[in-house]
Amino acid sequence: MTALTTSKRKFNKILENISASSSTTSLASLSKKNASAMSVAAVQNEPPSKRNRKSLSGDSLTSVEGDRPDTAASASSQFNPSASSLSLAQRARSIRMIKKDKEKESTEPKKAPNYTPWSHEHFVERMKSFSDVMRWGPKPDKLNEVEWAKRGWVCENLNTVACKGGCEKRLVIKLEPKEKDSEKKDTEGGGLEDRLEELLAGDLDEALVDRYAKLMVEGHDEGCLWRKAGCKEDIYHVPMASYEDHVKPGLIERHKSLLNIRYKLPPLENLKYPGTNPERLEKALPEELTQPLSSENFEAAAPSDSTDQKDIEKRTQLFALYGWYGEDRGKYSIAFCHECHQRVGLWMYLGEDLKLDLVETHRVHCPWLNPDSQGGRPIWEQLQKRLLNRIRETASSIYTTQSSEPHDIGDIRPPSSAADSEKTDKTRMNRLKKAMKSFGGRRKK
Repeated sequence: MTALTTSKRKFNKILENISASSSTTSLASLSKKNASAMSVAAVQNEPPSKRNRKSLSGDSLTSVEGDRPDTAASASSQFNPSASSLSLAQRARSIRMIKKDKEKESTEPKKAPNYTPWSHEHFVERMKSFSDVMRWGPKPDKLNEVEWAKRGWVCENLNTVACKGGCEKRLVIKLEPKEKDSEKKDTEGGGLEDRLEELLAGDLDEALVDRYAKLMVEGHDEGCLWRKAGCKEDIYHVPMASYEDHVKPGLIERHKSLLNIRYKLPPLENLKYPGTNPERLEKALPEELTQPLSSENFEAAAPSDSTDQKDIEKRTQLFALYGWYGEDRGKYSIAFCHECHQRVGLWMYLGEDLKLDLVETHRVHCPWLNPDSQGGRPIWEQLQKRLLNRIRETASSIYTTQSSEPHDIGDIRPPSSAADSEKTDKTRMNRLKKAMKSFGGRRKK
């Protein structure tokens, strides 16, 4: 009995020891968990001025003091440095890629926007695409190149217009004479020349012309801005109001381009031009146009035969006054217009047979020739009027300056003698006596 009691006591002690060891182990683990939780809470509750955060500086990672509160992810990254460094390295690579893309965008030239109905420069560029006679022929007024360019179209191919950079729509313009006339020509044996004459004469189907006039607007895509509104009516107008801003720079630019081909310009007797005599306008021209050409350093070489330099100066001035630029193409040189893009082969007018009209050679719609495109008067007429006004202003300013100068008093008063002075005094005394008598007064002696 005693032995049984002793064994029970030993067994109970063993159980107590086992339970005690398990309880201490659980308490230790619990204390560790509480300590870790308290450390995380301390990190989260730490003031912003005392916390550190990771920042990028090039390819390396540096620790700097931050003023932004860390999130739970940043707190957990402190316990897992490999994961945080990996994510930051990826961010560094992405930032470098973004910087490279921005540098490429800055170096690449930006394309001009397609919809610029206010830009005269872009309008003239679109007009240039219609200048090739191999692609674009004469059309009725409703369908001429000016109307197509006002709606954002450019000539892409033979009688084909396109909305480049916009909705990318394309239209092919096919104009045919009236059916009755064409059938009549076919029966009479008319050929291609007769049909061309009909096209130039304007004997076309009006319904077809009106249809193309509608397609000028409706041919654009529904979302295209050119369908909503086109250029204004005065988009072809070239400003000529200011001499310093408009007239003078244009004259100098045209004259400078003509100097390289000055010896290839047609002689004066082969040139026709309206308006005022150029010699009268010479006083108002810029100095660059009136300087002796011999002092200029240009590529044009003087011909072997003796040529009057004064005559050459007049030729270049005339071409500049009527809107022409010069281009040297080696053996053959041309004159061209920046507004209508008309080109003239100068070699055709060097003989005595043909004469070059400096105004009528411009295209029909050019503001140098057409008063409607310029708003009342063509450019050449406005230019000459502005130069004449400048001459009058200069003359009036000189006259005002001379008349405002002070004169000597001796020059103003007429010369007088003692007898004249005595006579004048007597006349004054007689007038004074008459005045006293009329008022009933007496003169004191």
